[in-house]
Amino acid sequence: MPIIVNDILKNDLFANTDVVADSSLLMKKVSAVVYIKEFTSLPNLEKDNLLILDTLCVSMNEFENFLQFILSLEISSICVLKNNKKDFPSWFFDLADENKNKIITLSCSLSGEEVASKLNLFILRENSHFWSYAEELKSKFFALNFSDTQIIDILKLLSSVVKRDISFVDVAKEIRYFSNDNNSVFVEKINKSSVKDILTEFETEVVSTDCVVVGYIVFDYGENVTAKKYLDFAVEQVKNSLLLYIQKSNSRLEVEKRYRNEFVQDLLSHNIRMEKEVWSRARIFKWDLNGPQIVVVFDIDNYKSQLTSSIEEGKGNTRLESVKLTIYSTVKHHMKSLGTSSFPSTLLSDSVVYILPAEFAQEATKPFKDLNTAISKIMTECKDKTGFSVTVGIGNVSANIFNCYDSYNQAKQGLELLRRDTGGDVVARWSDMGLYKLLCSLKNNADTQDFIKETIGSLMNENGDSTLYQTLTSLIENNWNLRKTSDSMGVHYNTMQYRYNKICETLLIDPGNSRERLKIILAVELYRMYPLLDFDFMP
Repeated sequence: MPIIVNDILKNDLFANTDVVADSSLLMKKVSAVVYIKEFTSLPNLEKDNLLILDTLCVSMNEFENFLQFILSLEISSICVLKNNKKDFPSWFFDLADENKNKIITLSCSLSGEEVASKLNLFILRENSHFWSYAEELKSKFFALNFSDTQIIDILKLLSSVVKRDISFVDVAKEIRYFSNDNNSVFVEKINKSSVKDILTEFETEVVSTDCVVVGYIVFDYGENVTAKKYLDFAVEQVKNSLLLYIQKSNSRLEVEKRYRNEFVQDLLSHNIRMEKEVWSRARIFKWDLNGPQIVVVFDIDNYKSQLTSSIEEGKGNTRLESVKLTIYSTVKHHMKSLGTSSFPSTLLSDSVVYILPAEFAQEATKPFKDLNTAISKIMTECKDKTGFSVTVGIGNVSANIFNCYDSYNQAKQGLELLRRDTGGDVVARWSDMGLYKLLCSLKNNADTQDFIKETIGSLMNENGDSTLYQTLTSLIENNWNLRKTSDSMGVHYNTMQYRYNKICETLLIDPGNSRERLKIILAVELYRMYPLLDFDFMP
């Protein structure tokens, strides 16, 4: 770390002298001090040299030309020594004011040569001391970086250098670390304050990488007893150590996250056959998978269709990826409130899946109520934060972890069926699905497709016009009431009457016959449940 003009002016040489220096000069670097006796034979100069001009050695008539010449050089700082016996003429003050970012004036009994010699010795000693300090500190941090160190160890080392207690606020994980847990006032203040308040009230240093803030180093109240350049160097070492720790930690977490996701997905897809493998992998994550389980799926409504449209329109997926991460984070936050232990979970393309103990499915119990509360908060917050709604599917209780894939399939099936009926933003409990569960059993039945075609297929004309089919679904939703259906579809009552007669004529049904109505309703519900089956018509 270089010596700066401010360090020079704090030297004991100038303890009892009058110094005039603009604030813009104080932070300028000084590599060496050069005494200029005459401008006829100048030594080789560098930009960050501090030049010493002594008024004792030059007559005032020559001094103006001498100073004007020196100012024309590419030198950052010039110190003019004024002998106590000789006053500056008025022109000098005008010139000094015009060049206040370069000229320092001070009174000194020593000659310019003596001042330059003593200051160069000071610079040499300071640099030697600093680099010795820097090497020692770097070796300590190097040892920390390549050992099984923790953030607290890094903070304690910085604290020992600056003689103040330190905190690190991890903004990503929302965790606060402390060099000294016994400082209860500091610890309590940091833990209770928002990041914004911490930045306002305390001295802080930002820790960032690739223009992304990862956290803040926070200093307890008090003055720095460590010189600024020593403090700056120590803080820089701490920042590097913290970033290295965070990068290594994130790498470990990514590996663990991938392994955890694969394990849960293997359970949900019934891809594990050996019981020993399940218990062995569960122990790694400290999961208790004994006993009956249920599966809960949080699925983002319309995410895939929005993503496809965004990419086709050339808008990319950045915004939607941000939406997904916000929803995932919201789900995780509220699901953590359900207990002290973590639950198996995995992230899929547009959903989050949790495996929970069966106690969360037992009505009127606290876990059941807590889950309902968490789900309600998740659905509300996701919509408020992102504009996207979430549909939640909850499967039935499976006898054990090896059968949880049944609960998962029920949760998926339930949310998809209810979403088609309602548009989403609902909770679909498989245990409450009633008729849907019966209809689901018909999905892979060879007669299902023929039944739908024979019952309502004739509503589709050769041009694929689905007006009569849409009118039929609206009639069913309005309990076959023509007036309500015409209002809901926004068409004239006479038009509705015509369409109603046309439907009855086309399907060859008597709407007054309850059996025929039931047949029509079943065909419509089956088609709405499985619209992607290979039908000849697609309303």
